[in-house]
Amino acid sequence: MSTLEDLDDMEREGKEEKKDDGDKDKDGKKADQDGDAEMKDADGQKKEEKEEDIIDTEILHSSTRDIQMRKRLLDNDMRIMKSEFQRLTHEQVAMKEKIKDNLDKIENNRQLPYLVGNVVELLDLDVEKEAAEEGANIDLDATRVGKSAVIKTSTRQTIFLPLIGLVDHTALKPGDLIGVNKDSYLVLDTLPAEYDSRVKAMEVDEKPTEKYTDVGGLDKQIEELVEAVVWPMQEADRFKKIGIKAPKGALMYGPPGTGKTLLARACAAQTNATFLKLAGPQLVQMFIGDGAKLVRDCFALAKEKAPSIIFIDELDAVGTKRFDSEKSGDREVQRTMLELLNQLDGFASDDRVKVLAATNRVDVLDPALLRSGRLDRKIEFPLPNEEARAQILKIHSRKMTVDEGVNWPELARSTDEFGGAQLKAVCVEAGMIALRKGMVKIGHEHYVDAIAEVQAKKKMKMRRKKNVKKGIQFCLMVCGASGTGRTTFVNTLCGKRVLQGRDDDDAANAHLEEGVRIKPITVELELDEEGTRISLTIVDTPGFGDQIDNEASFSEIVGHLEHQYDDILAEESRIKRNPRFRDNRVHALLYFITPTGHGLRELDIELMKRLSPRVNVIPVIGKADSLTPHELAESKKLVMEDIEHYRIPVYNFPYDVEEDDEDTIEENQELRGLMPFAIVGSDEVVEIGGRRVRARQYPWGVVEIDNPRHSDFLAVRSALLHSHLADLKEITHDFLYENYRTEKLSKSVDPGTTNDSSLSPEDLASQSVRVKEDQLRREEEKLREIELKVQREINEKRQELLARESQLKEFEARMQREQSIATDDTNGELP
Repeated sequence: MSTLEDLDDMEREGKEEKKDDGDKDKDGKKADQDGDAEMKDADGQKKEEKEEDIIDTEILHSSTRDIQMRKRLLDNDMRIMKSEFQRLTHEQVAMKEKIKDNLDKIENNRQLPYLVGNVVELLDLDVEKEAAEEGANIDLDATRVGKSAVIKTSTRQTIFLPLIGLVDHTALKPGDLIGVNKDSYLVLDTLPAEYDSRVKAMEVDEKPTEKYTDVGGLDKQIEELVEAVVWPMQEADRFKKIGIKAPKGALMYGPPGTGKTLLARACAAQTNATFLKLAGPQLVQMFIGDGAKLVRDCFALAKEKAPSIIFIDELDAVGTKRFDSEKSGDREVQRTMLELLNQLDGFASDDRVKVLAATNRVDVLDPALLRSGRLDRKIEFPLPNEEARAQILKIHSRKMTVDEGVNWPELARSTDEFGGAQLKAVCVEAGMIALRKGMVKIGHEHYVDAIAEVQAKKKMKMRRKKNVKKGIQFCLMVCGASGTGRTTFVNTLCGKRVLQGRDDDDAANAHLEEGVRIKPITVELELDEEGTRISLTIVDTPGFGDQIDNEASFSEIVGHLEHQYDDILAEESRIKRNPRFRDNRVHALLYFITPTGHGLRELDIELMKRLSPRVNVIPVIGKADSLTPHELAESKKLVMEDIEHYRIPVYNFPYDVEEDDEDTIEENQELRGLMPFAIVGSDEVVEIGGRRVRARQYPWGVVEIDNPRHSDFLAVRSALLHSHLADLKEITHDFLYENYRTEKLSKSVDPGTTNDSSLSPEDLASQSVRVKEDQLRREEEKLREIELKVQREINEKRQELLARESQLKEFEARMQREQSIATDDTNGELP
């Protein structure tokens, strides 16, 4: 009887014999290779199939335990490879972010302002040779570029650039117009050869058609303009005979829509002069020095086309009072104004060129513009009086089919404080109303309806002006666990240090009343460039953990909210109310969630449920930069699932599909998608790529506060202080306060309703039982959820185990088949 060792020896001998036979077959095939190619392919295919079926001898002679161990090792290798794959994927994402940041930096470098320059010469720079001669290090970037350039800027500087910049050197040639960075002088972009700032910013009208009869109610202003502009251009000899210098120009100021531009064009038509209109904002050009060049070109063109009138509209855009500023944009505006002053001083008053300027804000102009010898006459354009309004209405209705029964004086009396532009809007609106009703003539009633339409729009603007003057009152409460960044967020929101962080580590002072009480703080903020102000009251609450007993941590906050409702309810109940009473109701509450990467805690759920009937609760994740983007997205998903599951009525940015417009619906849907908002705050300013931004700096990078890709801060600020401010106040007054008021009044009227102090022991016991039952029900729900989750995990593991067992059985069956085949072959070879 053969032993296993003998069988192994025979198996090896059999394999060697097969190998020798295979070598002989190969030699035979090589001899017949040219004549039998198809048979070779078939034999090769069979050989490949046979090699695939061959199993390693070590596996064939291994036990089941060894195979399982080998399988576990392979699984471990697979896990390591997956981990390595995830690491490489993470590095790839980080590299993409870095590339995107670099592209953003390049794009920022392309932003305003540029210097305009010309390519003087392109040079070949042999960096390696020069570096070798000087013994210096080789600049690899310069080596890659292989070209350098000499440029000349609009500021009359000649610059040598060893590195050209963002433009390929093959796309440049001497004489090309380029835009360069104002600091490094690197070439950022090429400009078209036909680039001419005069064409972009100047309006030239050689034959204006306006007349004085097109202007109503401005007889005094027309007379002053005739003296300042028309006489010097048409009758210059009269000024020489009397021995005085004619005015160089005039400044027209007054509210918008009072006829300043129209009268300037009428003066140009009266004198047969070319009308050159230059808008003040257009003088603030993209390229440094271009605004001043535009002013020079304008005056040069006016002299070429004399007689001419230069009309500078919105002068306050470039003529504001000078101040110290480090911003290049402000310096460029001041540089443009200095060139304007220089040009006003540079031409004589008897030239046939006059300058007219118009502004709505004469109070902000630099005194140098207003002195005599530059803009000599100051002409005010007030709102028209009643007689002038009737005249303006008639002028704008001359070409319209108007009924004879229109009472112009009555319409004029109904348009108090209307300007010329608004009176023109009344005439156009009256025509639209007549068309809408199918009339062929415009009647008096159509004008009345048009006045109502325009007046309604005017009142909206006046209401905004009132808000600008008086300010908007809004109250915001911040609430959440300690260490979630509430203080930093408030200071970032207000743009100044409003709340002071507590750095006291003394345990004896941790729970002092001064440190844990609710503190309202009012701060005045300016919302926009129009000066709209908001009186923002910040209500800071003690964080959880600042109190020893967190079970009733909501009581102080709810008590504060209800106390504000009680104050206004008492004020409404008085016969004589206090005119200085301040409404301190909280309109929005930002609930800060700890950035754990998980869902809501039990304390969060309980507190948000308690607060939501009294205030608009908006959930936010504080210090969101402590989570990775993937963790943050998962945490947001879990939080919103908990809010939906426990039916917590948070403020969800409501909208009406039938009534709201598409922009409002899209904005609210976008805000809903961001909930809970990821908040990052910082009062530190960090310089990134030449930009000074509010950010938090870490060893691994920078988190920008105002960057939507890093934080939802801008979305929260815009929603609270702009887009949803009115809606939050309306919901607070119409729903939350009214519900509380109804509950309060019903309790005071219903004699069967008593407070907790008058309850009997039996009632107190039953109430305690109900509370315990509610708690038990919540615990049971939570337990069921945990059981379901565990059951799901068990099922998943079971399926995975069954799949592994199936694979193992298949492997064992295959191994047994191979062993059986090997045994049969061995037995067949025995004598």
